[in-house]
Amino acid sequence: VSLQPWSVALIIPAAGLFKVVDVNFDARLHHAIPTETRATIAAVKSFSGQVIMTGMLMTFGLLAQGVSYRAAFMACGAAIALIGLAALVRNRLRPPAPTQT
Repeated sequence: VSLQPWSVALIIPAAGLFKVVDVNFDARLHHAIPTETRATIAAVKSFSGQVIMTGMLMTFGLLAQGVSYRAAFMACGAAIALIGLAALVRNRLRPPAPTQT
């Protein structure tokens, strides 16, 4: 049931949520760093995100071709979920940064 063509529509809310989180993160990042380094840090963030996404797509393609699409979806989905969970745990365990006035 989960690998039907219509099931792609289930991903749309997740993609929208990801974009909302990304925009929120960018706004917080720009607010937290000095003006002189803002563009450089934003460019590095964007580039590193593209490199990671390219690696994920390459891994997906290799798994889909070598094993199956189901294995590729499950493995890449699990990797994304684990990365998100690790980031959440890391952010919860880190003490809050002092606020600038």
